[in-house]
Amino acid sequence: MNSRYQEIKEFEKSFNEKGFQYVGKRIINRDSEMKAAGETIYIDDMRLKGMIYGKILFSPHAHSKIISIDASKAEALPGVYAVVHFFNSPHIVYNSAARFYMDSSPTDMPKTEYIFDETVKYVGDRVAAVAAETQEIAERAVKLIDVEYEHIPASIDFEKAVEYGSPQANPNGLDGTNLCGDWIAYGNSTEEETIKSIESADFTFKDTFRTQRVHHGYMEPVCHIAEYTRDGKLTIWTSCQNVFCFRDVISMALELPQNKVRVIKTVSGGAFGGKLEVMHEVVAGLLSMRTRRPVKVLLNRKETFISTRSRHPASITVYT
Repeated sequence: MNSRYQEIKEFEKSFNEKGFQYVGKRIINRDSEMKAAGETIYIDDMRLKGMIYGKILFSPHAHSKIISIDASKAEALPGVYAVVHFFNSPHIVYNSAARFYMDSSPTDMPKTEYIFDETVKYVGDRVAAVAAETQEIAERAVKLIDVEYEHIPASIDFEKAVEYGSPQANPNGLDGTNLCGDWIAYGNSTEEETIKSIESADFTFKDTFRTQRVHHGYMEPVCHIAEYTRDGKLTIWTSCQNVFCFRDVISMALELPQNKVRVIKTVSGGAFGGKLEVMHEVVAGLLSMRTRRPVKVLLNRKETFISTRSRHPASITVYT
């Protein structure tokens, strides 16, 4: 241990003698001390004047059509300001993955999503949302919403889901399947050259590897705050990874001019690629527009797992 420590000190000394400002130096992160002391302000620590709380009702079914929603009990609960769902909300189609279409304008991208859709396509899809005076009232209110579903066959196994004739989660799938595209990449070679080189090789290897669905597992649960003001401007505070693409998508989903939408990135409690796409910011925005109050939407751990972005399961065949 002492020998290794001495090596490190000698290494640092050699760079000091050369006059380097950063190379070979131990650089302390600017926010390390605040985080260690528990003084860093994360989004759930924020409180705006007049802020109320939103709660989302998520689908317990993998694939169903919503026949009816009775929110009368929830609306009658003291402290509830608004209940939004498919039957009383705008049906604006958008694409939450704008970040991955940087060469296109938001209006040119393929669109398949709604804030609330008539058909839920997975366990954790949005059904309705409530805005209430407290978090506890909002949680009670969503449990009072009665939803009638018509169940539709669902594709549970992803390998079977790509087959022709499997239940379609998206009617825009490729050739009647759930595939969104069919791409083959051969690097710098053509398909013919690739096949020829494999056939002429002295030794080849082929195997299939499978992975399961994996969530990014960031420590901070998903949380958004939205404030819609009298001048028609919407401000969103969110722990995201791409503020300008978020602005574009949110303006599209809520039919607001881009210059009326401001996205503020808060300190992140982890992301790892899981916060590249717009999630429930649009719900917080819609609730704030309906109530004219700042609205915070906070997910618990289970809700974060089932309703936010994750890495898809995969079947990968390697032939080399």
